[in-house]
Amino acid sequence: SAVLYTVLLYAQTHELLPTPLPDEPLGRWIMLCVGILLAVAMVYIATWGVDRALERERQLVDDARRAQNALNARNHYIESIIGSMADALLVLGADGVVMRVNGAARALLRRSDDELVGLPVEQLVADPAFTLSDLSTSGMDEQREMELIAGDGQRVPVLLSGATLSDPEGGRTG
Repeated sequence: SAVLYTVLLYAQTHELLPTPLPDEPLGRWIMLCVGILLAVAMVYIATWGVDRALERERQLVDDARRAQNALNARNHYIESIIGSMADALLVLGADGVVMRVNGAARALLRRSDDELVGLPVEQLVADPAFTLSDLSTSGMDEQREMELIAGDGQRVPVLLSGATLSDPEGGRTG
């Protein structure tokens, strides 16, 4: 406070600040200057905090972008493998509905993605007595002969093998 008072006296004697009005004590000018300095300091601190928050936000966005790019690259790699498989692949959901197919499955069944994806597997199997539970009860550890119905209605003999798909918690997803 003594330093501030000295600065104020210096500023007044060199006419850098207006002279206090006669009915205004010097203490009010000091309090005003202290208030202004505190306000400036608070604005600086708030700005510094905002700058740090924005920098952290930029970093999080960059991290998310890098993670998304890595995930996209991994998905592209997996898609390349699935797309180049010579064996037909039908991925079923837990409800037995076709979720995705590869090119070999489309060629074997002579159907498009639009015709296969969303179709219950029971509609692809030639045996009218077939149910989804037939797949789950067979254990799918062994291969099983069956016939599927192609897009042109012809029966296509296949050797079926499969595996249960699960989520990270171990729940069945397909």
